[in-house]
Amino acid sequence: SVKKDFDTASIASVTEFPGMKPGTFRMLVEHNDARAFVFRAFGAGDASKYMYDDLEYLKKNKIPIIITSQAPNGVASFQVNETGQYIRENQLAISAYDMSMESMITKMSWLLAQNMSYEEVNRTMVDDLHGEIYVESELI
Repeated sequence: SVKKDFDTASIASVTEFPGMKPGTFRMLVEHNDARAFVFRAFGAGDASKYMYDDLEYLKKNKIPIIITSQAPNGVASFQVNETGQYIRENQLAISAYDMSMESMITKMSWLLAQNMSYEEVNRTMVDDLHGEIYVESELI
C-alpha cells in the first residue's frame, strides 16, 4: 500500500551528549513547535537521569518520544540499565527496539499525519506495520 500523508516538519531528532542541558525538549516544543521526538540516547537507549524532567514534560503534554541507542546496530529495549527500566516503568517514552532511524522518522511522521492520539502513537510505534521492527518480550 502507498501512504502519502506525512508530517516530517513536526519531528525533532536529538542526540544525547555529555553535558547536555535539561530543557532541550521543552525549548524545541515551545519555540519550534516540535510535536514528536526521536532521541538517540546512551547505551541501550537509556537516557540519563537528568533527562527525566524533560521526559515527564513530554508525557504531560502528550508529545511522543521514541528512544534509540547511539550504538551501531544497537537495540533499545529499556531492559538493560536502571534508567531505561525507570523510563519503561513510568511510560515516559517509546522504545525503538531494532528500528532504523529512517523507519522511526518515517513511521512517526506518518502517524502524526493521521492525527492519532498520543496513546495511539505510543502503541502503534511498536507495532510491526511493514517489517520495520522486531519486538521480543525478553531481549536480554
